[in-house]
Order: sequence, then C-alpha cells, then structure tokens
Amino acid sequence: MDNLQIKTWFPLTKKIVLGGGLILVAVIMLILNITLKIRLMAGWIPLFGMGVLFFTPLGGSYKTQLNIGKGFLEIKWPDRAKINVLESEIDRITFSTKYVIISRKARKDIKLGLYDKDQKTQVFKFLTEYAKEKSLTLINQDEQ
Repeated sequence: MDNLQIKTWFPLTKKIVLGGGLILVAVIMLILNITLKIRLMAGWIPLFGMGVLFFTPLGGSYKTQLNIGKGFLEIKWPDRAKINVLESEIDRITFSTKYVIISRKARKDIKLGLYDKDQKTQVFKFLTEYAKEKSLTLINQDEQ
C-alpha cells in the first residue's frame, strides 16, 4: 500500500493571503516613493520578494501526508509537527462528507479535513485498505 498526500486548504489560504498582502504593501510603498518622493526604496524590494516567495514551492508544502510505518500511521501537516499514531491505540476511523476522524483510545482524536471530491475518494480508499489490513473499525456517518 502506497503513502498518500492530500491537499490542505487552510495553509494554502494563509500562504495566498500573506503573499498577496506583502505584494500589496510593497506596491503601495513603491507608489508612495514615486508620487510623494517618500524614500522607502529599500523597504519595498524585500517585501515584494517575500510576497512572491509565498506563491512558489519554496514557500513550503500545503499537502498533508499519510505515511504507513511499521506499527504506526504517520501524519504530517504543513503547519504542525508530525504525529505518529500507533495501530494499537486506534479505536475506529469515522468517515464523513467533509472530514475523516481517527479516534484514539486514550488521546485526542485526529481530524483530517477533505476539500476535494477526487481527494475524498482517494482518502476513503486509502484508509479503508489500511483499516482492513490492520483489522480496525470503520464507521460511515453518512449512512447513519
């Protein structure tokens, strides 16, 4: 079974808003420099560069990765540290239309947001195969 990468909406939105905001501030600074002769020349160039950087792959990943390890499922989010979920601590996996919840016995549940229909199918297929392979309980909230 292969590992899976899914799109994550919130970090991508943050990147677009932050990058666009920095570019907008840089353009305003440039306009002030040209029209009012306010010397902010050195300030707008780095801001513009950082704004553009947020739109490139160098600005960081916006995909959540689900990797299968020996005895655990590793989840890597773009904005947070990775989580290793031991197979023995997974109570059940719950599917819904907008998210997947991995319930753990003694710890906080893990919620994966789903934002694309194709992605949703891939995630359901991946976690269904994983649950069957590891003999885990699957629950589909849409059918209840």
